[in-house]
Amino acid sequence: SVDDAESLVGRAGVGFESEALEGVVVFGSLDVEREFSEETVAKASGAALRATAQAVRLRLAVGGDYRWGAGRYALRSSVNYAAGGGSNRDVGAGVNFAMRF
Repeated sequence: SVDDAESLVGRAGVGFESEALEGVVVFGSLDVEREFSEETVAKASGAALRATAQAVRLRLAVGGDYRWGAGRYALRSSVNYAAGGGSNRDVGAGVNFAMRF
């Protein structure tokens, strides 16, 4: 069971987006994240497990869009990497499909 699982993250950064080829857009961002909640507590078999988030992390994201049908359809893929102090690392990737009506 989770006793306390609150999270509040603030983020500020810079990003870019550029059309590389017709219908292909590349993008990227570099952000500084700040976690404002202290810790998350969960209980497993009666024992309290505590996780403390890194206060400040850097996040780098890069990706691209392929758009067709006069921009009505889009396929977006991205990867991101975040690092804080110590051994706190986070890697993610995603692929999304979008359609405008």
